[in-house]
Amino acid sequence: MSIIEVSGLNYEYPEKIHLQDVSFTIEPQTITALVGPNGAGKTSLMSCLAAIALPVSGKIHISSISVFNEPRRCHQMLLYLPDFFSLYDKLTIQQFLIYMAMSQKIPSVQIEKAVSQPAARVRKEEHLNKKVGALSRGLRQFHAIG
Repeated sequence: MSIIEVSGLNYEYPEKIHLQDVSFTIEPQTITALVGPNGAGKTSLMSCLAAIALPVSGKIHISSISVFNEPRRCHQMLLYLPDFFSLYDKLTIQQFLIYMAMSQKIPSVQIEKAVSQPAARVRKEEHLNKKVGALSRGLRQFHAIG
């Protein structure tokens, strides 16, 4: 059984077809890379997979759950790391991680531990009070996944 199934996905910008009839499956416990030149549609595809953008047509299932019918359930199973975090630049890393924990429906009594323990584990507690916008791109990505 595939962990991700995409079939017949079509995504358009105004006056431009960006993804056309994209279909693929990803099996559990595999590593998959999405590679291509700028403008090939990688970000558009990831936005559709994360239920951030709606395609014109097609289907996406994650663990047999429709991304379009149950986006919140899919959000709980995915970690989507976009290239830029401009929405969060004014938040501290701690505030950002709390926000992400809440979006993942981590119970409020567990949020402090969910934020502080990983920071301590990777010895980055001193970064928790820094603004996301002040970090290098590498540190932004590190904190988003770490």
